[in-house]
Amino acid sequence: CHAAQVRPPRGRGGGPGASPLQRAMVLRAFVVALEPSSDALAARSVLAAKRCRPAGDPLCLSGVGGPQLQDAGLERSEFPMEEAAVMGTTEILRSIPRLYQRLFQLVD
Repeated sequence: CHAAQVRPPRGRGGGPGASPLQRAMVLRAFVVALEPSSDALAARSVLAAKRCRPAGDPLCLSGVGGPQLQDAGLERSEFPMEEAAVMGTTEILRSIPRLYQRLFQLVD
């Protein structure tokens, strides 16, 4: 997130000597959407959260998502959400090692 480059609006007193309450409050969120419907729901939730934030207070997103979540502000997806979208017992069993690898990638 490029929150360090964001300046609070005039009148908020966000200069170097300002108290922490006068500076822009950066909210960082980690979002995971692994299939299209959760991508759409997460994008709507993020946009609603942004509307509730005071002007100048950025919302920095990281995590996994598709095109709708990226349009809503996810800077980059940690991996393509399609990699985790598996169906059927055989496909799920074959995907377990890869899914564990991706899970641990998110935790790091």
